[in-house]
Amino acid sequence: MDVATTRAETYPAPAVLPELTAGKVPIEQDLFRRDFTINALAARLDDGSRRLVDPYGGLRDLKDRTLRVLHPASFRDDPTRVFRAARFIGRLRCRPADGMSDEAKEALRAGHAAKLSRHRLLHELVCLLGERDPGFAFGLLETWGYLPLLHPALPWRLKLPAGVEPRLAAMALALGPSKGREFVDSFPLEHHLRVLLHEALAAASSDKSPRSPLSDLVISAVRRARPLLPAAALKPCFLRGSDLIAVGLRPGPAFHELIDRAAALQRKGRLKTRAAALAWLRRR
Repeated sequence: MDVATTRAETYPAPAVLPELTAGKVPIEQDLFRRDFTINALAARLDDGSRRLVDPYGGLRDLKDRTLRVLHPASFRDDPTRVFRAARFIGRLRCRPADGMSDEAKEALRAGHAAKLSRHRLLHELVCLLGERDPGFAFGLLETWGYLPLLHPALPWRLKLPAGVEPRLAAMALALGPSKGREFVDSFPLEHHLRVLLHEALAAASSDKSPRSPLSDLVISAVRRARPLLPAAALKPCFLRGSDLIAVGLRPGPAFHELIDRAAALQRKGRLKTRAAALAWLRRR
């Protein structure tokens, strides 16, 4: 439960966080801060009546399954509301109010949406990926022109796995190694998640075996993106330097060449186990 006094807000400029004023603010003014009319509902507690306070027709819109902003400048003030609109429409399967699509597109044309920080965009993306089925919302963002704000080449027709982190990995992998890294590095991600996504991109695109065992999450993401990739390709190279020394080889150019050749064969699925790799080595 969040307990707060009524507040008013003003936007000093489009797409920046508002300045808040707390104090004896009328409840109608506080509710006007909300994203949509269906959020702008309250109940009186001071007189015990619990009477519904609905100054902007939120209950009517709720019954009509209509999502409506509170004023025409709503998306200009805060373009992240466009992402929340897409998310709510996708979750509730409601319809946007007349004019909402045009207002969203106008905020984009006017350059307001482009001013959003990557931190705020990441927050909206994570919330969107946390939905049970984000596909419909992604389609709306594509229609309204907002998907390129996440990455210009991002496709919206993706079969996404469950979970936020696997879905981020699927999006990065769908972009390919170079653009996928651009996508990952453009957001202020936590270190562990950035490392995980880079590992997934490297595993899906490199012609070399990973240096260390990959997590189940990385393997799952890569296998979903590249189902024909051999399972052995996602494991560290079966051969080690000690194996070559054991058969009488000395470290040198030929030494590293053999390990690289074994890793390439493993990547292609021709060496599927460590035993097969050792047998291949003994035949050299």
